[in-house]
Amino acid sequence: MVKTATIYLEGGGDSNELRRRCREGFRKLRDNWDKPYGAQDEQVLLMTPCMETWIVADRAALRTIYKSDLKENQLPPLVDLEGRERHAVQESLQNATKDCKNKYEKGKRSFEVLAVLTRATLKQHLPSFKRSRRELAEKLGEKQ
Repeated sequence: MVKTATIYLEGGGDSNELRRRCREGFRKLRDNWDKPYGAQDEQVLLMTPCMETWIVADRAALRTIYKSDLKENQLPPLVDLEGRERHAVQESLQNATKDCKNKYEKGKRSFEVLAVLTRATLKQHLPSFKRSRRELAEKLGEKQ
């Protein structure tokens, strides 16, 4: 029997196309995450940093999308990413991709990049992402 989980996301844009891209991006990042046994609708974990914090954490994913045009030196250091102000993170991502033909834009490009992020990299650099996975696993009896 296939078990499913429902994940609710805030945002995603103001058009059907952007909302579709948002769902697709998160689906590709979260696919094959089985709902742990005993999960209930009342159990919620919130994404504390902005999505761009997730994106700048995965430099390999950024290189996949932006190739050699990416200016990695414009991105914030990987240390304490979640402690950085969201506007500064967003601005650094825009600066790092401003000369790329497919420069970063929230909505248009963000969900495309989201879809290629790797969970292992996010767990390595983002304590809240790691905690979310751990909490889900512990509370719902899943082995990590």
